[in-house]
Amino acid sequence: MGGTIDVGVLPSLEASVLPAIIAIFRSRYPEVYIRVTVGLGKEIGALLRREKLDLALLYDIDGTGGRRVQVSSEALMLVGCVSQGFDHRRAVPLEALRTHKMILTSEEGDLRNKIENLR
Repeated sequence: MGGTIDVGVLPSLEASVLPAIIAIFRSRYPEVYIRVTVGLGKEIGALLRREKLDLALLYDIDGTGGRRVQVSSEALMLVGCVSQGFDHRRAVPLEALRTHKMILTSEEGDLRNKIENLR
């Protein structure tokens, strides 16, 4: 099998997850050229919808019309003062953050959009 596959990836996944995935793929399909596009979730999602990419590594696929296959997971950490009242031994659901003031990721970030939509 040969040809080119176009892959979209978030900047945060480019160095952490993508190299291992490419290595596995190349070991199975050495004749396939992998072209990588790095961009924010909205940009990568738009490219998927316009069929400019064959696949993408995203945190979420809302609105892309794509099929989700989980390739990795990560724990997110909530950093705050003890006075906020969160139990450090238990997970904090996003809904519990609704009324708290926070420093968030960039405005284009998928995680920030999820938190902003809670308000």
